[in-house]
Amino acid sequence: MAYVTINAMAPLAVGERNQQTEVEFGRDCDAAQTINLDGIAFDNWWCDFNPAEGVFNFDYADRIMEILIKRGLSAAPVFSFHKCGANVGDTVTKNLPSWVWQRVFEKLEQKYGVGKFTIDALKIVSEQGNASTEYLSYWVTDLALEFYADAMKAFQVHFGDRKQHFGELNISLGSAGERRFPSYNPGHDKGTDYPTRGALQCYSTLAQADLKAWATVKYGSEAAVEAAWNLKLSDGKLLLPSDVSRFFRRREHVHSQWGRDLMEWYSNVPSQHATKMLSTALDIFAADDAPFKGIDIGAKVPGVHWRMGKIVDGQVELSNRLAEITAGLIRPGSDWYDDADGRGYRDLIKVFSQLQGRANRVVMHFTCLEMPDADGKPAALSLAQSLVRWVGAEAKRQGVPIKGENALAGNLVNESAWTLMRGALTTGGGDYHGLTLLRLSDCLANPTAKKELVKTLDWVREKRAQ
Repeated sequence: MAYVTINAMAPLAVGERNQQTEVEFGRDCDAAQTINLDGIAFDNWWCDFNPAEGVFNFDYADRIMEILIKRGLSAAPVFSFHKCGANVGDTVTKNLPSWVWQRVFEKLEQKYGVGKFTIDALKIVSEQGNASTEYLSYWVTDLALEFYADAMKAFQVHFGDRKQHFGELNISLGSAGERRFPSYNPGHDKGTDYPTRGALQCYSTLAQADLKAWATVKYGSEAAVEAAWNLKLSDGKLLLPSDVSRFFRRREHVHSQWGRDLMEWYSNVPSQHATKMLSTALDIFAADDAPFKGIDIGAKVPGVHWRMGKIVDGQVELSNRLAEITAGLIRPGSDWYDDADGRGYRDLIKVFSQLQGRANRVVMHFTCLEMPDADGKPAALSLAQSLVRWVGAEAKRQGVPIKGENALAGNLVNESAWTLMRGALTTGGGDYHGLTLLRLSDCLANPTAKKELVKTLDWVREKRAQ
């Protein structure tokens, strides 16, 4: 049986306004030590530790590490390459470093010529025409990869002599640190948050150029693309739906070759980014002479559980699953309908599967472990717990170590949420090798949450001893 770990998250930025002080966080860590919590995940914000190109300052991480080491808690730092302040639960604001935008834009102009783009080319642009500053566009990953790598290298050099205190290194892959488009972020697009379908996020100039190039490779020529799609490639606006609601309502994403190709390409883009980021992390941390050789590399995938369907007489009746589609998690296909086919998640999980075999495992983290099916209003069409089971089972089939998280801190006050999370663990008959709880302070502040956390830790220790 896999060794199950129970971790909890630190505040977003210890010591800052509206956050715990270091003394308060230390007291929570004292309590965590007393109840034998395994470790703490904490954010390293890019703008803070890398304020200028080639300049690194890990003072914050040093202070957090000192608190954890003193109490014997394992550290799971996050390379937080995303913005904080635009998602549910964000109580601080952390923007991407200004120098990053400047340098990547310079590289873009070096590649394509001066004056052909604006800075919005580096951003993910939605169907509503809004440009997100949460994360560098997936269409400029190749231009930014050296800066991501420099950050990882600098961290390893600084902390390599403390390897034994690290349990995992987590890599941010997109909005909110997750492998997804910012499709349901209310601060980005209007009317797109839970439980709506969200918004497509592929309307930048670079995205449309990439779609055209991808299709040309697939079909062999622009003429062949035009024949397959019944569209003229000379008119860039025709490559993407001008009325996305109509596009989905008419089910063109399923019934037309253009729509099916569009959805295939769209879901592939964040997977390609994840492959490049995690491969880079492995090249750095799993090298023969790497101080962090052997330490798990983690990345988060969100549990987008709404617009999925419902259970009728014990059987799953799927809905359109558009929220998962616009987030770039799945695409329409025949693999939705059977557990053995992965329920749509086979290709996404394959990214993690193909990265196994190095000295460092690549661990997938999946959210919403605490939610039941039919969570929220019936109109939400949530299948959260079914989704947790489907993704866990597919990860197991592909040999991918998977751990879970609760999606919302507010759910920790419910005993039923803890029952579901324990049931998802391998020690409870599920497929998940661990939990990371949102957050330590939430677990300790509520009597029910603290009681259930202690119960979970005692139960896991008992299982380990068997």
